[in-house]
Amino acid sequence: MSFSQEQEQKLLEVLKDSKYKVLNKPEIQVIYHLGMFTGQRLKDCVLLRWDKVDLKRKRIWVKQFKTGKEVTIPIAPKLQDVLGCVHTIESIIMANRIKPANIISGLS
Repeated sequence: MSFSQEQEQKLLEVLKDSKYKVLNKPEIQVIYHLGMFTGQRLKDCVLLRWDKVDLKRKRIWVKQFKTGKEVTIPIAPKLQDVLGCVHTIESIIMANRIKPANIISGLS
């Protein structure tokens, strides 16, 4: 699935605006940015583990679920900001323990 530029903008506006109540909003924000900045499928974004992310070298290593292909993806500066606000639970990248103000500042 791909979004038009207008759809991407609208989704980002909803994720940034506190008047919209969205279940698991912080997690969706992280998944949104992973998808938009890596081009990976939803399942690959959701299953991404910290041992496959190197923030210092600005790289993500993914073994794509659908194809089995292993790829290395550079981390864009905006994605780096978002990932820098995320905490870990059982080595899977999660956002449910971040401070909302931190992730919102990383989204602008």
